[in-house]
Amino acid sequence: MFGYNHAMDMWRQVRLFHDKTVTERKEIPGLEPKRADVILAGACLIERIMTSFHAEKVIVSDQGVRYGLLYEQVDRLK
Repeated sequence: MFGYNHAMDMWRQVRLFHDKTVTERKEIPGLEPKRADVILAGACLIERIMTSFHAEKVIVSDQGVRYGLLYEQVDRLK
């Protein structure tokens, strides 16, 4: 979901994924079951990046980087 603004506590999200088995993660609403085995690693990376850059929010995209760049450029034209 491009443009979804994640201003939530990423540490809480990491704990949620960490405390569940892969099978339990597959049941989380909104999480693609095929990503249940890698979502913890991804959440840890995002949390670490946010901490390193002192970021309070992150925009999540389910599309490729080039789409994000395209949307960013289009938004600048507005």
